[in-house]
Amino acid sequence: MLRLSGVEVRYGPTVALANVDLDVGTAEQLAVLGPSGSGKSTLLRAIAGLEPLGAGRVEWDGRDLSGVPSHRREFGLMFQDYALFPHRDVQGNVAFGLEMRGADPATITARVAEMLDLVGLSGYERRQVTQLSGGEQQRVALARALAPTPRLLMLDEPLGALDRALRTSLLTELAGLFAELRLPIIYVTHDQEEALAVGDRVAVLRAGRIEAVLTPAELWRSPPSEFVARFLGLGNIAPFEIAGDELVTPWGSLRPSMAPPAGQSRLLLRPDDLVPDPDGTIEAVVVAQTFRGDHTSLIVRAGDEAAPPLEFHLRDSALPAIGDRIRLRVDPSAIHFLP
Repeated sequence: MLRLSGVEVRYGPTVALANVDLDVGTAEQLAVLGPSGSGKSTLLRAIAGLEPLGAGRVEWDGRDLSGVPSHRREFGLMFQDYALFPHRDVQGNVAFGLEMRGADPATITARVAEMLDLVGLSGYERRQVTQLSGGEQQRVALARALAPTPRLLMLDEPLGALDRALRTSLLTELAGLFAELRLPIIYVTHDQEEALAVGDRVAVLRAGRIEAVLTPAELWRSPPSEFVARFLGLGNIAPFEIAGDELVTPWGSLRPSMAPPAGQSRLLLRPDDLVPDPDGTIEAVVVAQTFRGDHTSLIVRAGDEAAPPLEFHLRDSALPAIGDRIRLRVDPSAIHFLP
């Protein structure tokens, strides 16, 4: 098992990672999610031994890896830009790690064939990587990372350079492949859907610090901070005051199923928890709508002029027109409080 304790990485005065505590269990898929510049790639490089630690420890099965060079850690790392060797064909790229270990030619040939079959590229051995599509290059990079039989696989934005349709297709394939490999995997991404789809748990990074480590369901249902909620695309956040058993918000009064925790003064309403209802307590005007395939996202204005806009989702329902006045009901048990 991998464990990070108090890991810090600095670039001069800049702190790229600060006091990171993290663990990855046997055969666990950990998604690391965060915006650009949050330290995601630095985290992988620190684990791989490519970045010196300013403080803390990286351990594998209780053994401190300080002083263990990158090529001795037996970790596979797939870079964001794939970093394929343009002067080598597919065979040569996938074989590289095995050659560095001194494997014999027969073993290399058999292992390369096995890995290309695994990623759906059988027969591509003599293709030039410069002639492959983006999706095919991604598969070659993954095969190269897997060929030396790593005990930990790390992927840095593996689908970031692909179009949406191809990303969706390969994400499904990767999920099946990960289940087959039974390896501990760290999957870095800035895409919320990817992280929630592939991770057994999701670690959210912000400015080099861990904001949360939760299962996808826990993260979505109970984001632990306003930053996490907004990064997941949940923007219906506003302050409130308590008046008896009601909450007074910029959108109107709401009655929660339970009192807010002490010291908390902001709430979150998820778009799926707002429902059109003639008896709803929130009166609003529709100002925008966007078709999303399985649902339509509507933006409404409600309450006082300073109130933030509200988003809610409609599925298989008649759409109100822009400018229509509607009322929305909130499930009392779905009101989530934020520190």
